[in-house]
Amino acid sequence: KKYLPGSTVEVILESSNRPFSGGRIVDGRCAFFRKGNYAQPTQIRIRTFSSVRQTTSKLLEEIGRTLRHEMHHYRFFEAGNRVDRLIDQFIYEGAAIAFEIELDPANPPPYSNALNDVEKRKLFAEVSQELLETGSYNKWMFGSGNKPMWAGYSLAYEMIKSYLIRNPEINSTNLIRHAPVDKFLDFFKSKESSNFAG
Repeated sequence: KKYLPGSTVEVILESSNRPFSGGRIVDGRCAFFRKGNYAQPTQIRIRTFSSVRQTTSKLLEEIGRTLRHEMHHYRFFEAGNRVDRLIDQFIYEGAAIAFEIELDPANPPPYSNALNDVEKRKLFAEVSQELLETGSYNKWMFGSGNKPMWAGYSLAYEMIKSYLIRNPEINSTNLIRHAPVDKFLDFFKSKESSNFAG
C-alpha cells in the first residue's frame, strides 16, 4: 500500500513439483485476461518449487522479491496500459525490475543483468527492429535461437534505467500511470541509444 496503492489484490501461494526456468526456486505471474489491446488483472499467483532445498529465510526473501515484481505488473495492468506489443512488454518488465531494485538495491534479481556488454549491444540492435511487433515476448524473455535466457528482461531494465537516470523526477512507480511509449521509441531511434548497454 505504501509504494503501490490501489485495489485489494488476491495473492495465491502454491507449491509445484515442476522446475522453473533458469533454476529459480520461486516463480510468479500476474494472472489476467485480455480485453482488446489491454489486460485486466485478476490475481497474483506465486509458486515455489518444492524439491529445491532452501532455508526458510531464503525462500521468504524470494517470495517477497517475486511479489514486488508481480504487484508492479498488477498495478501496471490495472492502470489500463497496453501489453500486446514488445515495446509495452519491455516497459512493464523493465519498470517492475526497477521497482524491485529501488526497494532492495543490494540484491538485484538475476534477470536484470543476464547479458554481458557485447550481448547487450548486439541484441539491442536486433530488438530495435521488433518493438512494435506482437508475439515476441517468450522469445525475448525466456530465450530462443540466439536469444539467451532473460535477454529481454536485461534489455528492458537497461532501457528503463537509462530513462530514469535522464529523468530523475520519475521513478518506477510513476511509470505505471505515465508509461511514455513514444519517448522510449524515440530513445531507440536516437543517437543516445548507441550508449545503451554500456
